[in-house]
Amino acid sequence: MMQWTTGLIALKRYNLFRFNRNRMKSPFYSAFKSFKDFPVANKSMFMSQFNLINIYGIRKDEAFQVGHDAEKYLRRNSMIGSITVGLSSGSSGNRGIFLVSEKERAQWVASVLYRVIGLSISQRTVAFFLRANSELYESVRSKILKFNYYNIFDPLEQHWQNLLKTKPDIIVAQPSVLIRLIEISNIEAVPWKVQKVISVAEVLTLEDSKRIEVWSGTSINQVYQCTEGFLAHSCKNGKIHWNSDSILLEKVWLNEVQYKPIITDLKRSTQPIIRYEMNDILTEGKCDCGLKSDVIQSIDGRSDDVFEWINNKTKIILFPDFIRRTIVFSHPGIIDYTIVKNNKYLELWIDGPEHAFDAARNALHKLLESKGICTKINKSTKPWRADNGKKKRVINSTP
Repeated sequence: MMQWTTGLIALKRYNLFRFNRNRMKSPFYSAFKSFKDFPVANKSMFMSQFNLINIYGIRKDEAFQVGHDAEKYLRRNSMIGSITVGLSSGSSGNRGIFLVSEKERAQWVASVLYRVIGLSISQRTVAFFLRANSELYESVRSKILKFNYYNIFDPLEQHWQNLLKTKPDIIVAQPSVLIRLIEISNIEAVPWKVQKVISVAEVLTLEDSKRIEVWSGTSINQVYQCTEGFLAHSCKNGKIHWNSDSILLEKVWLNEVQYKPIITDLKRSTQPIIRYEMNDILTEGKCDCGLKSDVIQSIDGRSDDVFEWINNKTKIILFPDFIRRTIVFSHPGIIDYTIVKNNKYLELWIDGPEHAFDAARNALHKLLESKGICTKINKSTKPWRADNGKKKRVINSTP
């Protein structure tokens, strides 16, 4: 059942009119008569129907090649005519492809400036850490915003030296990049005033958030954005709110507090996003900041990384956040970790003193035994990291 938020009730009629007008330009979505007839999509279906979903008939193979070549610096930009092509990181499998027009880029810029970066008459410098630059991000550049882009595949030691010179007012990066910068800097606090830190692309855990805030001297803001669009952002209280003026939200409940979102973006036109079931596990939250939109208490990881076992024909499930908390709270000396489920066995890597590994392994064994699960936990010599540079701590690699 559609979960209508208070903000959606007040949507202007022209937004819904524009949504219907745009989807009628899509050969795929124009075939459906009403909202309830739209199929629930996922990445596999979305990519298989790519040529018919986008309104310009752009071919999937062409779009992927343009995005890939732009990432590898084999071409000047990632444009097909006036359309920007972007590729998702592919942390949950095959890479997704997204298309945005110049008008959509302008709308994205307005949303980011107003809701995330904030308006100011003073010029500010932004350090933006990315896998690859994109015209989408370039479009934010203005007379009052000076962007410096940092490729996360280049040595972060060099980036830290550049940060010391440029002293950016705003830092936008993945949590794992920020944690690595803290380690490289080897200082308790940055030697200049940072106005804002914005976390993107990865799950921000509570322990990482606290560490980053102490180091940067400011609260950390979150942007929930992926191939599907700019979905949510944190408020003045630090709570993540859905952009309910442009996102219709349905919830597939996993239990009393956690759900998987199905989203419809009312503003996307080049590549309509309609009833798209995301792979993320979210925990419902509350906030008294005054924004009348649904709140995300936490982004708990991807459903692909839920650990599952069969015990006496009963399926036993452990969510990523539950596993994370078991490890983190097992020993105060744990700096970092990864845990990988590989068929019946677990591979655990701990950054910390030797006895921290034993504490984490014992805590996990106790948790598993309480669920009736008996499995071996092997010691890993290095952390897991995806080829695209994105970091995950809880990974289910079982086919």
